[in-house]
Amino acid sequence: MRKKSVFIINLLLFIFILIYFTEISPLVPFDGDDWRYIGGIRPPFPLWGVWNPTRVLPETLMGVGGYIASFVVYPFTHDYINSLTFVEAVIFSVFIMGACIAYYRLLVKRLHFNRFSAIASELLFFISFFLLFKHLNQPSYSGFWTVDLSCVFFI
Repeated sequence: MRKKSVFIINLLLFIFILIYFTEISPLVPFDGDDWRYIGGIRPPFPLWGVWNPTRVLPETLMGVGGYIASFVVYPFTHDYINSLTFVEAVIFSVFIMGACIAYYRLLVKRLHFNRFSAIASELLFFISFFLLFKHLNQPSYSGFWTVDLSCVFFI
C-alpha cells in the first residue's frame, strides 16, 4: 500500500466524520454553556481566578469556531446554526483524524506494522467507537456522543 492510498483512505475517513457530525449526529449549540463559549473570544492562556483556569484550548477553540462561523461561513450560507454546526464539526473532525493518524504512525514507526496492517488497524480503531456502544434493545450511541457541544470540546 502506497502513501497516496493511505492519504486517500484518511481523506475519505475525514469526509465521513464531517458528514457524521453535520448530518447524522450534528454538533448543534444547545444550552447556555454552548452559546457562552461560542460567543466569546478569550485569551489563549490560563485565566487565574476563574472557576476552571485549565480549560484553555476548549474555550479558545469554541470562540474561534464561533467567530469563523459567523464571519466566514455565514455570509455564504445565510444560516447561522448550520454555519456553527459545520465549523465546529470541522474542528472536532480534525482532532479525531489527528488521533487516528497518530495511531497509524505509532503502528508503523514504533510497532513496525506494514502500511496495509496499520491502515486496517486504524480503521478498526475508528469503527470501534461505534461498535463498542451498540446495544440490542436500547438507543445506541457512539463513542463520540455527548450531551451538548461544550462536552465535545471538554473531552
